[in-house]
Amino acid sequence: MSWQNSILRAPLVPVAALATTGIILDRAFTIDWPVWGIVAIAGVGLWLLVLRNTRFAIWGLALALAGVAALHHHVHRNIFPPDDIGFIVGDEPKLVRLRGRVIDE
Repeated sequence: MSWQNSILRAPLVPVAALATTGIILDRAFTIDWPVWGIVAIAGVGLWLLVLRNTRFAIWGLALALAGVAALHHHVHRNIFPPDDIGFIVGDEPKLVRLRGRVIDE
């Protein structure tokens, strides 16, 4: 068996491809996080609705996986805690002096 066929038969290759697709879609389009959540829930709903028909159930799982990956990427890339330093600093770079003390080694 050639290495191309073995890659295509690997069980996690479609999962990685779908997750990558979700991340690329999140990077390419400005879509808010609730939309990605709805996409993921719609995928799970489609999967549960057509569980007997394998062909459509796979499309539901694919939609859910891409939606979850896009949601995860969006939350980690665009949502920050309220005390994040990015809210304090401006756009212009400037020199600062930082002092600290090591309490525990």
